[in-house]
Amino acid sequence: MLKRYLVKGHSMEPAFRNGDKLLVSSLLFKLKKDDVIVFKNGNRDYLKRIKAVFGKSGFLVTGDNKGHTGSWKIARKQIKGKLLMKY
Repeated sequence: MLKRYLVKGHSMEPAFRNGDKLLVSSLLFKLKKDDVIVFKNGNRDYLKRIKAVFGKSGFLVTGDNKGHTGSWKIARKQIKGKLLMKY
């Protein structure tokens, strides 16, 4: 299934800017380092890049913007989809 997302914020700049439109696939194939994903944390969806893979079910994700620090350890069940393209 394909879903459209709108980038909100600056944590993924310069690759993705506030207001960019994205097409994301919820059909999750093998995820690897440097894939860009959308995941749910609490009531919000986040766009981040995978920095490390822990087995088949754990991931370390972070933004691209060096001014926005922070990373999350997330479970595969939190992932809503993988970025296909910016349009």
